[in-house]
Amino acid sequence: MNDFAETLGLGGVADQIGLEPWILLLLLILLIVILLIIIIILLLKGKKAIRIYALEKLHEVDPGEIAEFQITVQNQCKQKPNGKNRLIIGLERIGDLPSGWKAEMNKGSFDLDGGESGELKLTVKTSPSASMDEWANITVKATPQEKPKKAAAVATITMIKEHKPDLVITNVTHAPVSFKGGDVVTTSATVENNGDAPAENIAVVFYVDGEERGRLGNLNLVPGAKAKVKFPWKAGEGENHINMKVEGV
Repeated sequence: MNDFAETLGLGGVADQIGLEPWILLLLLILLIVILLIIIIILLLKGKKAIRIYALEKLHEVDPGEIAEFQITVQNQCKQKPNGKNRLIIGLERIGDLPSGWKAEMNKGSFDLDGGESGELKLTVKTSPSASMDEWANITVKATPQEKPKKAAAVATITMIKEHKPDLVITNVTHAPVSFKGGDVVTTSATVENNGDAPAENIAVVFYVDGEERGRLGNLNLVPGAKAKVKFPWKAGEGENHINMKVEGV
């Protein structure tokens, strides 16, 4: 063993501390084994007995509508004979609700053997008069009776959906298609509201080379509506860069 220790370069170190090389080698091996044992113990202690999760943790709904969260609780212990790793898992709903909101779960507990999972549904009903600044942060906590320190939790958020217009300008054409400086040109386009809220009192502004050359205002577009706009203008010398934008949104 001395030869092996010498091969590892421990001879010089052993001489400095007054030990035989093979004794130093054994001490190092013992130290490594102790460190591995400590790491294994820490990993076992850190392992969660249960897991709780939701694939969707955020829902946006209209006032008066219901948000539903599908939540899974899993016993992460290994299955053993005679249900030695069976857990009775209590469920708790934590979090305040805005006035007029309600929340409930369809399960109060689970009885799960090692490796088994259970599904529960958290339902959050919003108030018909809920405003945009109202929201609910509801946490579902799962606590195994046998191992209360191994509790786990998942947080959910329910918000009121914001409705807004989404205006786009499409189908831009010019008549005539080809033109030169001094020609009178008519540029046409379509304004579409692809959002889920009305656009009121909007204006479409027409620019040539960065200069405003036309404006069409007082337009109202409900969701899904389209409006055709036309701008006659006189072409100048040069490139005539054209741009349009919507104001008032």
